[in-house]
Amino acid sequence: MLCECEVGIMKKFVLGVLVGVAFSAILFVPLLVSERHDKFEYGRFHGGISARLDVVRRLPEAVGSDLDRSECTNKFLEVKDATIWVVERHGVKTLRAE
Repeated sequence: MLCECEVGIMKKFVLGVLVGVAFSAILFVPLLVSERHDKFEYGRFHGGISARLDVVRRLPEAVGSDLDRSECTNKFLEVKDATIWVVERHGVKTLRAE
């Protein structure tokens, strides 16, 4: 059986732990929210780049790959090392990937 002084010490210890946990949570929750937002934006940015690269890679099989460098006058989209050009042939504008 515990005496009164041991119970008082345990209560102080438990109270100290609870106050420490609460204080830590108050300090770190704003940091975690900010970090979550940063990671979301980072993933969204790189997902957009991946989607654009996917479009550039699939474009030649959809519209053809007969690109003449003299026709390349208007860039439509450029991602990393890939470029989509607006090409006009016989009055019809189409896209070609390089």
